[in-house]
Amino acid sequence: MSYPRSMTFGSVISLLWLTICPGADELFGKIDFLKEHFKLLIPAVISLSFLPIIISALQQTTPQLTLEQS
Repeated sequence: MSYPRSMTFGSVISLLWLTICPGADELFGKIDFLKEHFKLLIPAVISLSFLPIIISALQQTTPQLTLEQS
């Protein structure tokens, strides 16, 4: 990827983060359940982010079943 294209993507992503994060804070900050259980929410998000890595590792280590044609 060329440098100008990379800088464009980086700038767009930064602007998206700067608009999405405060908006999500405003939206989810009003939900009392999330305020009360925030300490449980962080480990849940971290665990979910590792799930694709675990699934990929399991798929690579287990043999794939193939259907035999008769």
